[in-house]
Amino acid sequence: MRFKAIYKNKSSKYKFFCLLLLFIFSFLIFMQFGNIAINFFFDRDLIENQNLENKQYVNSLKVMQLFLTLGIFVIPMFLYAHLISFDFKFKNIVRQNVILIITIMLIIVPFVAMLTEFNLSIKAPDWLNQIDAESDLTINALLKMDSNVDFLFNLLIIAIMPALGEELFFRGYLQQTIIKWTISPHIGIIITAILFSVIHFQFYGLIPRFILGVLLGYTFLWSNNLWLPIIAHFVNNAHVLIISFIYNDQNRIMLSNNVDPTTGIFSFLGAALLMYLLYQSCYFRNNKTQKS
Repeated sequence: MRFKAIYKNKSSKYKFFCLLLLFIFSFLIFMQFGNIAINFFFDRDLIENQNLENKQYVNSLKVMQLFLTLGIFVIPMFLYAHLISFDFKFKNIVRQNVILIITIMLIIVPFVAMLTEFNLSIKAPDWLNQIDAESDLTINALLKMDSNVDFLFNLLIIAIMPALGEELFFRGYLQQTIIKWTISPHIGIIITAILFSVIHFQFYGLIPRFILGVLLGYTFLWSNNLWLPIIAHFVNNAHVLIISFIYNDQNRIMLSNNVDPTTGIFSFLGAALLMYLLYQSCYFRNNKTQKS
C-alpha cells in the first residue's frame, strides 16, 4: 500500500512522536464516534443521570469502552505498524502451547486470588481507596448480565478487545521497545509489567496484575508470538465473565478472595511447572525453526 513503511528508516524519536500523534488523534476521533453512537442508540436524559442502576447508562459505558479501546490501543498500533513496518510477531500458533497457556491461566487463579487478598490487606491512602470503591461499583454494574446478548457483548468489550488491544501495546510494542533500549529481556518484562499494572488505576489489583504482566511478558519472550499472551489475557478476563454469568452474583465473586494458603501454593507450583513446560516447548520449536 502507498503509505506502508514510509517512516521505517526514521529515528527512534521521530517514530515515538509519530506514535504519540496517532494515539492523540485516534483517541479524539473514536471518542467522538462513541458519543455519536451513544446519542443515536440511547436516551440522552437517562444517560446524563449517570445512574449505575440504569441499564441504558451502563450499556452506554460499554459502548464508549469499546470505542476507546479501539481508539487508544488497537487502531493506533496497527497504523503504527503499517507506517513503520513494525513487527508485532503474529505467527502461526502451536496447539500444544495454546493448551498449555490456557491451562496455566486457569490453574493460577487461586494463587492470583491469594495475592489479591494480600494486596487488600495493605493499607492505602484514602484517595486510592475512594478510586477503588468507585471502580468496584462500575465493574459490578458492567458484570450484570441478564441475557446471552449481555454476556456476548461483555465478552467482546471486557475479554476480546482488551486482550487484543492491551497486548498489542504492552507486549507487542512496549516490551519489545524497552528490551531494545535496555538490552535486557528481564528488565523489559518487569518495567512493562509495572506499567501494565499501574495504568489500570486499581490499587487492590496492583500486585496480582503485575504478576500477570510478568507471566504474559515471559510467554511472549519465549514463544516470540503475540497470539499466546493475547490468548492468555483473554482467558484471564473471560473466566471471570463466565463465572459471573453463571452465578449472577458479582459482589460475592469479586470479594471471595479467601484462599487457603496451601491451595494458593499448589496453584503457584502447578502454574510454574506448566510455564517451564511452555518454555521447553517454545525453546525446542525455536531451535527447530532456526535449523530448518
